[in-house]
Amino acid sequence: MVKHSSKKSSFVLPRRTVQRPPRPGEQEAAKKRKAAAIDKEKATKEATEKRLQEEAARGPSKKELKREVRRKRLVEEGKIEQSDQEVKQLLKVKLPVVVAFEDCQDEAELRNRFHGQGTAGWGAKFFSASKFKFKYLLAKDGTPVSQVVKAYTVYGGGSSSGQRGVSIT
Repeated sequence: MVKHSSKKSSFVLPRRTVQRPPRPGEQEAAKKRKAAAIDKEKATKEATEKRLQEEAARGPSKKELKREVRRKRLVEEGKIEQSDQEVKQLLKVKLPVVVAFEDCQDEAELRNRFHGQGTAGWGAKFFSASKFKFKYLLAKDGTPVSQVVKAYTVYGGGSSSGQRGVSIT
């Protein structure tokens, strides 16, 4: 039986490669290439930082300005609640909160975060089931956060008024 073959077959062993010791000039050339790659990486990093600073100095874009105006209107209408918590705290997924997204201020933006805009996949249940509600909050620093909250019911036992349960939203 042939141990090594040029054809890729599952019935033969792969070729054994012998690692040769490096030649005298190869190590120096590898060091030079590595140094050049590091310098190139530093240059690109500095260029991107400079570009980002220039964009920040120009101010918000047209699209960002429109979002800010819309956000102010939504706060006035009461559709976004002002919160005194940080973004990190609002993004935590604890019991009533099922999913939370940063920089998402209305249902249109929330639907865009899900596969098929919330009509298919694992996120479809949030938009079709009545046991989930959406909360739109504005963090302390002005960042909009949207939360998908589980609206559950606490049942009180034996109330005389005939009330079955109290809905908590």
